[in-house]
Amino acid sequence: MLKPTVPAFLISLVLSVLSGVPLDSLTLDLTRGNARTATDRVATDRAALTQANPANPAPAYDQGIQAAHTAWQATGTAKVSRDWQAVAQWWARAAYAMQSVPTDDPRWILAQKKTREYLAGAAYAFERAEASASDRVAWTFGSDVIDEKLALYTAHVAAEGVPEIAIVGSSRALQGIDPTALQQELEQRGQRSVRSLNLGINGATAQVVDRFVREVLPSDQLPRRIIWADGVRAFNSGRPDRTDSSLRESPGYRALKRGDLTIQPNDIDGSSAIRADGFLAIETRFQFDRYYRDRSPVAGQYDGDYANFSLAGEQGEATQRLLDFTQAQGIELILVPLPLTTGYLDPIRMAGEREFRQLLARLAQQYRHVTLMDLDPTLPDRYFQDPSHLNRYGAVEVSREIARQLRF
Repeated sequence: MLKPTVPAFLISLVLSVLSGVPLDSLTLDLTRGNARTATDRVATDRAALTQANPANPAPAYDQGIQAAHTAWQATGTAKVSRDWQAVAQWWARAAYAMQSVPTDDPRWILAQKKTREYLAGAAYAFERAEASASDRVAWTFGSDVIDEKLALYTAHVAAEGVPEIAIVGSSRALQGIDPTALQQELEQRGQRSVRSLNLGINGATAQVVDRFVREVLPSDQLPRRIIWADGVRAFNSGRPDRTDSSLRESPGYRALKRGDLTIQPNDIDGSSAIRADGFLAIETRFQFDRYYRDRSPVAGQYDGDYANFSLAGEQGEATQRLLDFTQAQGIELILVPLPLTTGYLDPIRMAGEREFRQLLARLAQQYRHVTLMDLDPTLPDRYFQDPSHLNRYGAVEVSREIARQLRF
């Protein structure tokens, strides 16, 4: 979670007023939250305060009263951190206007007192903003992405009901399967509209996916289908699982185990690049020569994702738990081994990928509720962000292929 900080413009405003520095030397950019000292820009800022009626600008005192009234109204509806930050900006705007009242105005002494009152209002609003951030952190699961995905899932369920398809996996799933492209392809092929939500989490392993589906998602709000899209890294028990450790030790997970966890979608400010359908669209197109201009290629034998390679162990046990759980819940589990760039697959990685795909094939044969998608193991470089993560163009291609193979 991002903890709000007091914008530089408010700090400069407070220091200027308390130290007696005239605000004529302070330029405010209230849209960006910056502060600059530039006397030749004061006129620009004064004009910004009169945008409502540039032909007949209100006196500075009246502008301050209007801004303060807006601050009071915003205070009545403020709930989350970003709301209180907006309140603080309105108070700062009001204080700036009052400090601009000329000394020959009969209301000058009132304006000076109101300046300090409005600055106090701004300080209080930022205290509330920080308190709101602390409230959010109280249920964090140790990852901004996990927290946002939970808030998105809760919001989707409240607005439209449980999504029929949930997409899970690591960052490769997060930016590798586009729910909107999936839905559009299904509709073009004459299928009914199917709502899906991408719940991919960067760093997620089989343990994280298992824990997220079995324990974190509400048991009475589970999707009918789960697409588990990923690669070897998520299933390799030979590497440390820091993401799962962070999740298990998080305040949110402990609250969940105690039975006193309440997730509110409004606890998340929604400012990340993740779309409303949970997908992270990456524009970057991988180019081998450019990518390795400032970094050295790593051979498979030195790649941590393939270190001490083992598909058994704790990740294998987590996979088994999820298989048994989805079977008991009547949830169809769709396994999708995501493609890689051709140049990435040296002999070591090729052997690991082959063993990984053989494992998925065995699981699909053993469990009637499990389906394995037959995707090409590689795609052209233009569909990738880096050697192993798809960009949004590759995600569209993969999502369309999944839609072609889905059966209802």
